[in-house]
Amino acid sequence: MRRPLALAAAALSLWGCSSSDSGTHTSVASSVSVSPNAVTFEALGATRVVHASVRDQDGQAMGGASLSWSSSSAAATVAGAGGDSAIVTAVANGSATITATSGSAAGTASVSVAQAVAAVQKTQGDAQSGSAGAALATQLRVKVVDSRGAGVAGQTVTFAVTSGGGSVNPATATTGADGTAATTWTLGPGNAGGQVVTATVGAAGGVTFTANVNAGTAASATAAVGAGQTWQVGAAVPTPPGVKVTDASGNAVVGLTVNFSVTAGGGSITGAQAVTDVAGVASVGSWTMGAVPGVNTLTATIPGTALPPVVFNATALTAVAGSVAAVHGSGQAAMAGTAVQTAPAVVVKDVLGNVMPGVPVSFAVTAGGGTVASATATTNASGVASVGWTVGGLAGPNRMSASISGKPAVNFSAVGCSGGGGSGYAITLCFTTSMTTSQRAVFESAAARWGAIVTGDLVNVPGDVAGGTCGSGSPEVNFNIDDLVIFAAIEDIDGAGQILGSAGWCYRRDAGLPLAGLMRFDAADVAMLEAGGQFGSVILHEMGHVLGIGSLWNAFGLLQDPSSGIAQDTWFSGTNGLAGFNAIGGATYTGGQKVPVENTGGGGTVNSHWRESVLANELMTGFLNGGGPNPLSQLTVRSLADLGYSVDVTQADPFFLTLSVRGSKSGTSGPKLQLVNDVYTGPQYLMDRRGRATRIR
Repeated sequence: MRRPLALAAAALSLWGCSSSDSGTHTSVASSVSVSPNAVTFEALGATRVVHASVRDQDGQAMGGASLSWSSSSAAATVAGAGGDSAIVTAVANGSATITATSGSAAGTASVSVAQAVAAVQKTQGDAQSGSAGAALATQLRVKVVDSRGAGVAGQTVTFAVTSGGGSVNPATATTGADGTAATTWTLGPGNAGGQVVTATVGAAGGVTFTANVNAGTAASATAAVGAGQTWQVGAAVPTPPGVKVTDASGNAVVGLTVNFSVTAGGGSITGAQAVTDVAGVASVGSWTMGAVPGVNTLTATIPGTALPPVVFNATALTAVAGSVAAVHGSGQAAMAGTAVQTAPAVVVKDVLGNVMPGVPVSFAVTAGGGTVASATATTNASGVASVGWTVGGLAGPNRMSASISGKPAVNFSAVGCSGGGGSGYAITLCFTTSMTTSQRAVFESAAARWGAIVTGDLVNVPGDVAGGTCGSGSPEVNFNIDDLVIFAAIEDIDGAGQILGSAGWCYRRDAGLPLAGLMRFDAADVAMLEAGGQFGSVILHEMGHVLGIGSLWNAFGLLQDPSSGIAQDTWFSGTNGLAGFNAIGGATYTGGQKVPVENTGGGGTVNSHWRESVLANELMTGFLNGGGPNPLSQLTVRSLADLGYSVDVTQADPFFLTLSVRGSKSGTSGPKLQLVNDVYTGPQYLMDRRGRATRIR
């Protein structure tokens, strides 16, 4: 068995020798190429990776071929570990050829290094201090660098003084091998705000150097501000005087103490000691003129120097009144023929806004027929003068003026009131606008009528009704209210046929019944009502709303199924009102719940009047009967009892319903006047027995 194996091995050996002898193919590096074949650098220390590829004699790539790398100059270095990649580093400005060698084949790439300026940096000389006109001890030096912070040589740096008036030498300098350039800075004469030099390199921008001038010995002190002023006695001048201290070159001396003192005129100062600032200026805190007209003098001295004092003169003049204004006391109400609680007062001030004591103020009644306690009053130490004021004996508007010579007068208003008092129910009327005698009589007649219907006296309340809280322009009330106070006005609103006016309560007692209310009417509509003989019925109707008719129903839970947009069978549920309705013929009413309340006509009419389609010409429907009487019926009188009033039913007018012909408005004739939006809807308050008010709407 051994012999055949040996023969086979011999045969294999002979075959192999035969192949070698016939010519084996070996790859040899024939060419080398480098990529990229050109590299450009703009900063020293910058690097770039290059790659080499080797091909054999057949043009086939030779992977893993051994490579060596070299640079032709010191401008760039190349580092490779025999592989096909190497790192080229920029070392100096210039050019170099990078060579990659494999065997006898080699490839190259060109390298160019040319630094580009990226920035200008300060290296020394900034923020120095020195004497005016002298060169600074340390030169100003900058370094021009590329993007990697290496200095760029051969760059022209321009130095220029941009503030302070000094100079530089040289004005231009070329950077050395390290990229730096320097100049010497000679300071200018001034020190206010510091001095500035800029260093620039072409379009690359630049840097700024600053320096301060150290002033020399104080050589001059002058008035900087505040000299020669003219002002009022007892008042501080508008510009506090200031002193400027400089050296012989005119530079500001900083940090010197300056003392101020009054030397004539008897005035006063604050901030008597001050220190010169960066501009060399020190100012007194304030300087107030003396009490006597004439020259006032302020002197500034600078201790530790030989400088003479700086003297400021000012002329003090007699104070001139600039204004007179009301302090308090306008817009009050008082019972006719009595004094208002708060005496009117004014304050007098000079043109500077300072109060002026000792000024005579003239007071005079200008309307209403009242009197003042004194025709003249003198302002006190606070500049205030006041006088007692008694309003006229006839209720209505009152006016008083307060004036000083040469200034417009200040006007005060007050309202005189009448009524109230007695053991029964009484209404006090405060007429806030002028009225004719007949118009006043209509209000007074209506108040007397309601005062006869309501019999029970209510507890007096110490009124504390703030001005403007019971209608715009309503007066302040500070007297005891017995039993109801009404502010009545006839004024221009919007002309005839538009808004007639409104009425209602605005304050009520914490127990519920009204305490204060208002009635206001358009003057044009009043003239129309007077001409048609309807004014009395309207006033009686509207005064009923002030007492609470229609205006308190909802608050007292007496209004049922109120209408809003869609008419409901709205009704009044008071038992006394129901008895009154039945007594005037309502017992046979089958048209719905009773007592029927107006459920149409819009806001101010709906839910606050008796229903016109049933009650027709009764006084408290929402429509005024223009062709006949508008009776105040038992229904209305008795409904007041449901609010808590004691009433006398015998005071009601005769009135009886004829329900069978109600659809034809039986018992009425002539045109109807709808009292649109006649119920007051403004702010409302509760007031306790001590006069303390709480807003509820």
